Amino acid sequence: MKSALQDLPTFVDPNTWKTYVERRKTAEFEESRKKHQEIRSTNVHPHHLARGGYKRLEKIMMDEKMKEQEEAARSDPSSVVVPPSPPARHEKWKRARMNKSGNINKEETRMVVEKIDLLSLQASQGEFVESGTQDILSSAVGTDEHCGRVRAMSRAHGLKSYFGHAKRRQSQSTPQVKDMIKKQLLRR
Repeated sequence: MKSALQDLPTFVDPNTWKTYVERRKTAEFEESRKKHQEIRSTNVHPHHLARGGYKRLEKIMMDEKMKEQEEAARSDPSSVVVPPSPPARHEKWKRARMNKSGNINKEETRMVVEKIDLLSLQASQGEFVESGTQDILSSAVGTDEHCGRVRAMSRAHGLKSYFGHAKRRQSQSTPQVKDMIKKQLLRR
């Protein structure tokens, strides 16, 4: 304990540090820690985001797009630099699951990324039409959005604020989309 107190930064009060250590030694804290470890272990597609979350990731991606446009403008003086559009939800989801070297470690996640790439290609060719909450990300992951937060968005976005109010219209059902993806992947 003394060596830990000696290594404390000057802005940390030793009494505050002792209180912190004592709270971490309680049975309640240990129970809570184990509960959250179990919850975290069930996450099939863990992200590699830090405290900034998706908001920070979106800013990084926007800055990268802007740099690309500025570099293109340097090589072609007649081009105009226009602020880029925000990245799509599925692009942010993919990027959040890549490590610093740009690799995806989990095989399950790699398969979802391949589905996202395939659906993006199909959407650009008009073969896949996003409808309500059945967009590229939801179709690739294979599960509907749950109540509360929307995947790959900041905490401020709920289903209605991101997707809008539900509209009554016919859409591709999830089993049809899954069959279409399987057929495309088997062709490869």
